Amino acid sequence: MRRSGSLIFATLILLVSQVGCQQDRINGPRTATDDVVPLEGYPNVLLRDGLDRSLRMLGQADVQPPTSLSAMSVRVRLRSVSERTLIVRYRFRFYGPNREVLTQEPAWQSIDIAPTHDRTFEARALELRAADWELEVSEWR
Repeated sequence: MRRSGSLIFATLILLVSQVGCQQDRINGPRTATDDVVPLEGYPNVLLRDGLDRSLRMLGQADVQPPTSLSAMSVRVRLRSVSERTLIVRYRFRFYGPNREVLTQEPAWQSIDIAPTHDRTFEARALELRAADWELEVSEWR
């Protein structure tokens, strides 16, 4: 009787441990490919120097059109899918209603993007008549 009791107890322990191992896994951090938008259909974002293989756009650009009191503002989120830290430079250009350049040779800004991290690029036009925009990103040199 003692032996059968030990056998039943051992079987019960084995069953409990098997059921406990079948729990759902805890989701880890998001991967670099979640929620990305292909850049092919988004001509306002220009990725130079092969960065189209290393950066992905997250969601749509947040563009606030100009009003009588404020100029156009733009926010773009890009995520690195590279396995190395990227050091990039970027600049925004703003255009008028007839596609004339409103920003003459804007200054480059530099930023680093760690692997699988995202960064927000943002700018505001200096003129109220801005009607379109462009973000250019290239490797820092």
